[in-house]
Amino acid sequence: MTSKRHHQASESAGNDSTKTVVRWWHVSIYSTIGVMVLLSSISFGISRYVIEQAKPDKEETYRLANLNYDKGDFVTAAGLYQRYLDKFDSENVAMRIDYGYALFSSGKQFEGIEVTKSVLIAHPEQASAMYNIGVMYANQGNFSEAMRWLKKCASSTTYPDIAAQAQDIINKVSANQ
Repeated sequence: MTSKRHHQASESAGNDSTKTVVRWWHVSIYSTIGVMVLLSSISFGISRYVIEQAKPDKEETYRLANLNYDKGDFVTAAGLYQRYLDKFDSENVAMRIDYGYALFSSGKQFEGIEVTKSVLIAHPEQASAMYNIGVMYANQGNFSEAMRWLKKCASSTTYPDIAAQAQDIINKVSANQ
């Protein structure tokens, strides 16, 4: 009987050890995510400060935003797009779509998707916004939402080139299933 109790105590200790490791892992993951969010916020703050100190005019802001976007510096691009939209032309559809994608790509995924969706309120046939939303959901691993948005884009008659790109992706996904 003593050995049986000893065996149970051993199992219990093993479970506690496993629980401790799992808890440590969760704390570690959540801490890492927290640090990433903090660093992202600091990067955005620094980027906006530098941009505001330089005070680029409308054309320079537009040029720099697109240049940084093309280079993959989405934090700087998002700051420049935000400046352009706030200071010069809040209704520029292309800039709002690119701003949404830059936010998404710089770690502000929810905000990026919401900014891009907001374009569709005023411009419900804007295929570029639908396409980008599909791509963003795919990048998150939410393939059912991605396909929903790509199908919506593919049915657009206003922007046949973008609709064709979306249909091409849908066809490739369907062929691989």
